[in-house]
Parts: sequence; structure tokens; C-alpha cells
Amino acid sequence: MKFWEKGRIRPRIKRVLLKAYNAFWEVLPFFKKKYLWLYCTMCSVKPKKVVFSNFFGKPYGDNPKYIAEELLKRCPGWDLVWLLDDINSPLPQGIRPVRFGSDQAMKEMASAKFLVVNIRNIRRPKKKKKQTLLQTWHGGMGFKAIESAVPSLDAHYIKRAKQDGKDSDAIISSCDLVSEIYREYFWLNKKTKILEIGLPRNDKLFDAKAIDQTAAMVRASIGIDADVRIVLYMPTFRDDGSTDGYNLDYPAIIDAFEKRFEQKFVLIVRLHPNVKEQDVSLQSDKRITSATHYPDAQELYMVADYLITDYSSAAFDFALLDRPVFLCALDYEKYRSTRGLTKMFEECPFDRSFSSEELVEHICTFSLEEYDARMKEFSEYCRSFDRGDAAQRAVDWMLTKNT
Repeated sequence: MKFWEKGRIRPRIKRVLLKAYNAFWEVLPFFKKKYLWLYCTMCSVKPKKVVFSNFFGKPYGDNPKYIAEELLKRCPGWDLVWLLDDINSPLPQGIRPVRFGSDQAMKEMASAKFLVVNIRNIRRPKKKKKQTLLQTWHGGMGFKAIESAVPSLDAHYIKRAKQDGKDSDAIISSCDLVSEIYREYFWLNKKTKILEIGLPRNDKLFDAKAIDQTAAMVRASIGIDADVRIVLYMPTFRDDGSTDGYNLDYPAIIDAFEKRFEQKFVLIVRLHPNVKEQDVSLQSDKRITSATHYPDAQELYMVADYLITDYSSAAFDFALLDRPVFLCALDYEKYRSTRGLTKMFEECPFDRSFSSEELVEHICTFSLEEYDARMKEFSEYCRSFDRGDAAQRAVDWMLTKNT
């Protein structure tokens, strides 16, 4: 009987084979990494291919969604790819899902003519000369200090953000003030085009028919009757993951709205995508519901009658609907000292509160006439670029790059 037959393998040979087996699996990632790098370096760029990324693999939404919709309408036959954490998240027909962060995602980005993103530090292959990076960003005018204006940014983020600025062919701006912020704080290269076209995600806020249809759809999906008015609470995230700033007295706020406007109200809470897994615990009140996992904030704007936020650029997006905005910043001093705020927080036309009690008082004494007058004066100052055609103009620009 030979030594390799069953029961005859000697202990030393067993150990050698086991070591070889383990060594193979240890070096395999190295060769896979080298192969991936070689593929991404050598593969050709496909002229009619676009890869979209939304908040590290989040579902179909934000500015990239509306650019994708415009491409589906105008450029049939193009290869459109959406990077997803959950590969089973719904996408329109004509868009391929690929898992975010996978080797396949790297290959897709390496061969795409266009990469459309809304954040600055995703892992991606080295950009080729024939490729175009469109940075849509994920916020318009806001109150928070961002990018190099934030003193607490870590070195790893800064490195990637600088690379993004170097690689960006264009970045989308919503108003004059945002363009200034980009130039000063975003490490953009001298050739980066600032597309002053407004935010694609806000286009439907100018379409009365789309607003009515979307509002009816959202009411039906959440289960809110047509005769009930809606307050949307949409705060931004905290860098330390804290939820202390969200501890409003929700029932008292709803009571104030019902008293002031003499109608039934519900309050919808939607946290920022960065902290969606930290959904707040809502008081046991049937008039309060969570929509933190609702994929498209703009659709929630369309159904809401009023918005409450803190430091989020959502305030300025929602204001495009000519509907009132209230600010309530429970952790103002901490946020200002750690993250930092721009002068816009002091100069904006919205009522500012720093406690639930103060917010209730502002609701009870709210004057639409005074609010409209402040908004008119502010609009003349900030010069918004939003007109309802941002996605169309973004695609127009992309097509000039596809020659």
C-alpha cells in the first residue's frame, strides 16, 4: 500500500500539505489585489457608460438619481450602473445594480466614461485621462462648516478629498454662496468647472403636477389621510453619532401646530442617511411616525406643509416650495464649537429656536406675511440657481464631454 493511500499519509507530509494549503490562502488576496489593479489600469474606457454612487452605496436617490433619470430618457442604450450596499434595492429598468465596495464595483468604475457621485471619499480606481468625474455634492446652501473649514477633519479624509478635488471635472452649485464655498474650501483644481445650474434633486419641486402626484403617493405609502397636515422633522447628523440634538418634545410641537392652524397634524421624522441606523425612539403618540429609511427626501418635501430642521441644507431645498421652515438647535453651543457654523445661521430668514419650548412659541405666533417678506429679501441676496432644469443641464454638460 502506497503512502498516499487512505490511512498511510505520514504526519510530516500532513503538516507540509497543511502549511502549503494555508500559505496559498494567505497569498491569494495579494494576487487578487494585483490582478484588480492591473485590470483597472489596463481596461479601456467605454464612452456610453456611467457609474453612480450615492452616500456609500445608499439606494436610488439624491442628485445622482435625477441625472440617471434624465439619461434614461435621453440616452437609451447607455450602460448605467448604480453601486448599492443592498443589491436587491429597487432600481428602474435600464440601470444595473453592482455591490458597493466590491471588486466588481472597482472594475465598473475603471471602465466608465462618467462617474457621478455626491460624496468625496469613496474608494475608486485611479482616474484615467478619458474619464469624467461629476461631483454633485449632497447639499446646497447650508449652515454647517464643510470640508477644509472644519477643523476636526481627519488626515485620511483630507487626503481623499484633495484627490477628489484634483480629479473633479465639474461640481454642481445651487447658488452664488455655494460657489464661493467650493472655491475656498473644496481643494478644487483650477480647471474644475462649477456648474451653476441648481440641484437636480430639486427639479421636481418646480413641477406642480409632479408635486401633487408625489404627495398623494407618499401619503398612501405612509398611511396619512388627505385631510391631515404634515410637519417634517429632518435634522442633520452629528460627527460623533450623538442623537441628543434630536430630543424634541414632539407631542407639544404637534399640539402647537394644531392650535395655531386649527387642523389635524402628524409629524414625520427623517434622520440623515449617515445616521439612519440610529433612528430616534419616538414617544408613543399616533401622530408621530419615522421615515428615516424612506429613500428620497425630496418626495417627503412634496408632501410636507412645514419643515423643522437644525443645521441642514434641507431648509433651503424645502423653502423652494414656498412653504415655511423652522430651525431648532438643541445642541447649538456644542455643535458650533465642534463642527462649526457659517454666518448663514445668523442671517437666514427662518425662525431660530434653541429649545422645544421656544419652538412651540414660534409656531404659536407664526406670521406667514412676515415670513414671506423675509424670504423675498433673502432670495434677492443669495441668488439661487434652481429653476427646475438642473438634471437636463447636467446631462447637456456630460454630452459635451462624450466626444
